[in-house]
Amino acid sequence: MLQAFSDRIRNSRWLGYLIVAVISVPFALWGVQAYFTGAAPDEVAEVNGSPISTQLFDRQVGERRQELRERFDGELPDDFDDMELRRRVLDELIDREVIAQAAASLGMIASDQRVAQMIRSQEFFQRDGQFDPELYRQVLSRSGIRPSEYEADMRRSDRVQQLQGGVMGSAFTLPSEARHLATLEGQQREVSVVRIADETLLGRVSVSDDEVRAFYDANAERFQTPRQRRVAYLELDRDALAETIDVTAEEIEAEYRERVQREEEESVRHASHILLELEPDADPERESEVRRRLEELRERIVGGEDFAELAREYSNDPASAPDGGDLGAISPGEMVDEFDDALFALEEEAALSEPVRTRFGYHLIQVTHIDEPEGPTLADLRDEIRRDLQQRQAEEFFFDRVDALVNAAYENPGSLEPAAEASGLEIRESEWMSRESGEGIGGHPAIREAAFVDEGVSEGYNSDVIELDDRHVAVIRLLEEQEPEPIPFDEVEESVREELQSAQIEELRNDWLREVRERLDAGESLDELAARDEPAISIDGPDSVRFGDAAEVAPFEPSVLDRAFALPVPDDTTRPSVDEVEHDGRPALVVVHEVEYPEPTTEHVAQFEHLLERVVTNAEMGAWMATLRSQADIEINERRLRRGARDQ
Repeated sequence: MLQAFSDRIRNSRWLGYLIVAVISVPFALWGVQAYFTGAAPDEVAEVNGSPISTQLFDRQVGERRQELRERFDGELPDDFDDMELRRRVLDELIDREVIAQAAASLGMIASDQRVAQMIRSQEFFQRDGQFDPELYRQVLSRSGIRPSEYEADMRRSDRVQQLQGGVMGSAFTLPSEARHLATLEGQQREVSVVRIADETLLGRVSVSDDEVRAFYDANAERFQTPRQRRVAYLELDRDALAETIDVTAEEIEAEYRERVQREEEESVRHASHILLELEPDADPERESEVRRRLEELRERIVGGEDFAELAREYSNDPASAPDGGDLGAISPGEMVDEFDDALFALEEEAALSEPVRTRFGYHLIQVTHIDEPEGPTLADLRDEIRRDLQQRQAEEFFFDRVDALVNAAYENPGSLEPAAEASGLEIRESEWMSRESGEGIGGHPAIREAAFVDEGVSEGYNSDVIELDDRHVAVIRLLEEQEPEPIPFDEVEESVREELQSAQIEELRNDWLREVRERLDAGESLDELAARDEPAISIDGPDSVRFGDAAEVAPFEPSVLDRAFALPVPDDTTRPSVDEVEHDGRPALVVVHEVEYPEPTTEHVAQFEHLLERVVTNAEMGAWMATLRSQADIEINERRLRRGARDQ
């Protein structure tokens, strides 16, 4: 039962907005990139037997999450649904793989020269408009992507673009279609709105005292006080619980030291290295020889020779050797384990490692600079740490107490006492509440729902645990009830009279609208209608309005404009198009007198040509993709799809 409850309070629904783009970072084959760590291939789906790795999938999901955070000022929306995000990302990866396979089957290729040109043209690998290998290395290392995988991905992407371009290039539109749409969009309509005010009709209605009394007597059930109830309750709130937790000075200091230590461990080191390549399965004699050569280089550096000059001359890393072995800034975890351990064991700038063996060979590592974080002092963080520790401990206590509350309330449904004792909570009593409103604990709709709708509560039993907010729950039990009582006639007499008057006004207005519409259909003009001695009508317009006019410049509210442009074009000016519409919250008539179609400008037609091209192109792509997916054998590993999904 506790697990079900925990699942409920952790899960939320997302509203469906997912307006983010994938940030892709190209890869290529460069010696230094192979030193970076990467997860083993793992399949989240297969398309015609070709896997989509969990590594690629998780990276894309992470990028989407980050973009969403940036769009929402660093925080994900409250109703963000991580599972929905994961499914959308997987759908896109499947589509990409389906297209890539179609491109391959058609013999489309991407040459080495084209792939290299694409990589060098990426702006995020450039400084001052020129490709920068160091920047390229840094971006790749922070992405945690293996170059061989990405080079293949670049080739697939280029084939996909070629094929998509061919499909999209096959779509076409006729100039006459764009001109027709531009003409329709540029149309102008002469519109009026006809209405009658409540004040005008009010003088035509009459409600007697007898009618008011008769309505009151006939609808006695409407004029009663609401049923009211009071409940006893146990309330558990993590935030309130946190405020009761004492945190010692020793605990605060220990947490501060841990934070400082974590920051120190995450300090960035700038380093250079010399690599002497060695195969992983090299024989002992060959390994001994390579290590001896590197130790000789180390002795020369210790003796005063320049590390960078020796790296340029002897290092087998083609990416860093021309730069004197410079690897730039390196964060923990970016390099393979052996390299990472040796680098971050060096505590001082200019420190030189012993020879380090990795699967690529032997490295000599020198720290060139250490970026030490300058964090806040204990005094600066004391209050923040206290709150964090209180919240952390409250989080642990909260679920333990919920467990005790759930079990005791369920096992002892006739009393709150055992649940109070088990959870350490105090039994409290609410104010009177109705089904529609309440104060205090009764201000929560979920409490009122349980108090008035839960059959168990109505029968005198404890409620289930009621979720009020994130980490905020309650259990209630009915204390007493007040039956509805009649409201005295004199307290509601005026409201009843107004209700009856409104009903009569509404009936008169509807009759009047029907009559006016019939007269307009018969050819009577608005001026002739306004001159009659009947209820004074109000005519707004006529005004010339253009399709798509902004709300701030349009003479009528959007609902009137929408209806006006939905009406058919009048046959002639003596027979306008008429329909009912809501205007200022009241029924009215919208009248379209005539329609003009100005000649569209060349620029306007061109805009619609581009719009039509996009619409037709998207339709072509959508239909083509639907066909490809229907013909593909797609298998999704639900377990791996769900693995890592989290409520943000």
